[in-house]
Amino acid sequence: MRISITLLILLLITASAQGQKTYKEIKTISKTFNLANGNKLVINGERTFISIETWNKNEISAVVDIIAKHDNQKQAKSDLEKIKIVFNEDDNDIYYSNAIQLVEANDKPKSNLRTELNLKVPEYAIIDIKNIFGELSIAGSISKVKLNTKFCTNNVNNFEGSIEVNSEYDKNILQNSTAEISFKGKRSDLNLNNLNAVLNAEMSYGNLDITYSEERVNYTIKTKHTPITILALDDDLGYHNISCQSCKIDTENYGNINSNTQSKKKQTVTIGTESLNQSRSIIESELEDIKIISINRETN
Repeated sequence: MRISITLLILLLITASAQGQKTYKEIKTISKTFNLANGNKLVINGERTFISIETWNKNEISAVVDIIAKHDNQKQAKSDLEKIKIVFNEDDNDIYYSNAIQLVEANDKPKSNLRTELNLKVPEYAIIDIKNIFGELSIAGSISKVKLNTKFCTNNVNNFEGSIEVNSEYDKNILQNSTAEISFKGKRSDLNLNNLNAVLNAEMSYGNLDITYSEERVNYTIKTKHTPITILALDDDLGYHNISCQSCKIDTENYGNINSNTQSKKKQTVTIGTESLNQSRSIIESELEDIKIISINRETN
């Protein structure tokens, strides 16, 4: 009898789930703006999923998709209208913003809402982005990008240019790029992979993963309460000075160590010897351990 009752409950739950249909409503807005060399695109987003790529036109193409999902189609359509999209031009700079706008305080959206902003920009573009609870995907050669984000995932891939990141509670991935990078992170994660870059970074209460490749880098990194994992070539030809204050450096899985010294509460490991025209990094960690792991050129 117990088995029969259990089966009956499962069947009822399954039937109920199958009976529920989710409606997806989409509203699309398309805009095109001229952008002169030296002018900016300023983005202020909330729950915005941003995709940026370059093209060979002297203008910005913006396609905005507002998406609402709900099991009541009428509710989904109604909630679409509660997202306000604004484009402004001021002194030849372009401004974008999106936010929920309510006619009545008790008429909050009941749908699962999402705003997607798809941009094509000229290579000389200067872009300033603020976003919360969203995502960013950026690729191409762009003059300068500035990010201020919270609770976001930022993916910078195949990028060339200058980028400044101020990050809180984010996941940041920078890979396959040639760039000048400034990064400040608080409770954010950072993954650096296959970069040809000059990087200055300060982090606290996050996680840092670095993969060194054959590309030339110049890293200066300071962290607190941030575990670090470093994947380095087993025959790395660069120079890397890695220190840990009130923590330890695990080199058990890496054999190409030049020196490993301990002074009071500070451990310092060096890889390679310092000279001109080579990769160089200075990494200083406080209060969280560092692990260095060997990789060979075939797996890199």
